Amino acid sequence: MTLAVAMLAGCQTPRHAANGTLLYPYRLDREIPPVVAVVDFEKHASWVINGGENVGLKIGDEFLARDAPHVVTDPVTGNAIEQQPGVMVGRTCLTEILPQSAHVKIVQGVAARGHLLEPIAK
Repeated sequence: MTLAVAMLAGCQTPRHAANGTLLYPYRLDREIPPVVAVVDFEKHASWVINGGENVGLKIGDEFLARDAPHVVTDPVTGNAIEQQPGVMVGRTCLTEILPQSAHVKIVQGVAARGHLLEPIAK
């Protein structure tokens, strides 16, 4: 199981914009949502992510980088009742697309390997 699937299995749910547009159209059984794979630690100005042409990314696509989502549990039953998105740690814009990876420019913030990327609706 890859890092992305290991982090997302069991916690991936579709997210919709106010107008009903699907913001996170990736299916775990077919495609892996983009996740930060490498950070340029010297400059901290660029990242490599684990999705490219294989998940339909395009130059100029923008993403929010987030920590892993947090599951809220019922204090009585212990059952999961809600999932809240992780804290936003950065924002990116894709600058180069390769078959299975992409390079992104950091517009704001920082990131670490494994941070989840959430498409920004246009």
